[in-house]
Amino acid sequence: MREIFYEESSHIQNEKKAKTIFIVFTVLAAISFIMMIFWFFMIGFVKVEDLKKGNIVVNIIYLFVPSLMFLGLGILSMNFRSKFYVDYDYTFVTGSVRFSKIIRNVKRKNICNFNVEAIEKVGKVDSETFNMYLKMPGIKKKPLTLNVYPSNEDFFYMVVNTDKGKELFILDCKEEFIATVLRYSNRGILEKDYK
Repeated sequence: MREIFYEESSHIQNEKKAKTIFIVFTVLAAISFIMMIFWFFMIGFVKVEDLKKGNIVVNIIYLFVPSLMFLGLGILSMNFRSKFYVDYDYTFVTGSVRFSKIIRNVKRKNICNFNVEAIEKVGKVDSETFNMYLKMPGIKKKPLTLNVYPSNEDFFYMVVNTDKGKELFILDCKEEFIATVLRYSNRGILEKDYK
């Protein structure tokens, strides 16, 4: 049997803005780490006699809390910076679908893999069926695009039963990707009001 491979990507529409945000968070993280190191070295200049004069707990808080705050801000900035500069890949390989995110066009991270049998429903975003799924309790909405407007004609959704529960993926792909998935799955997964 011949293996079918089809892949699409959702690229950031405003890449310049994403790069700017990435750089701002990187600079903020660097400044935070430098300030943490600077404050930590300042502790070495404090005399033990001066610490004994006041409340020891207050002195320890004064010395170590700023270092921990700068460390926390640096770590948060490093984690946040990648959330704004992400592309997504949607891949179909004979009976299975894979979603990945690409951070800064450098690092690929797998989001999930599943067989087409796990797909419960497919259709266009903002349809009646989509809105019904949004209102369901316990369903996890996972947008797999950073774009506000679709790159093609429409955003599509895919409801999948995963080991984490029912997940609602929002995709910025061509209709051809959805047609490829439908060709190798149960036709009943297509929403009834699909146009």
